[in-house]
Amino acid sequence: MNTETNMTTSEHINNKTKEANINMTPETMNTNLGMDTKNISANISASQEQPVLMRVRKRNGSLQPVDVNKIVNVVIACSTGLRQVDPMRIATKAISGLYDGATTMELDELCIQTASMLISEDPEYS
Repeated sequence: MNTETNMTTSEHINNKTKEANINMTPETMNTNLGMDTKNISANISASQEQPVLMRVRKRNGSLQPVDVNKIVNVVIACSTGLRQVDPMRIATKAISGLYDGATTMELDELCIQTASMLISEDPEYS
């Protein structure tokens, strides 16, 4: 009795695929698929070496790398005299909502929204 006749179509396809893959080396697979793994791995490692730089668009239109210290200092200046406010917490949460190319005005608004979210935890964030 032929076991292939008792198999479903998907089982038959899976078996044929496994047989084909067993006989293929990585080089023949790459050739058959039209891929060059050396170039792919070079591109992947090159992109991993270059960190993504988050930038903010200043009021004059120029792009500048996001400076966490600057953001924290602005929040500190705005929260002077409020002992329960954690400027680093506001800055960190605001930066997590930032995107590359956001304007400084959007960053200001994001800091304000972040602080207002924290009012429920401590009224000094208001």
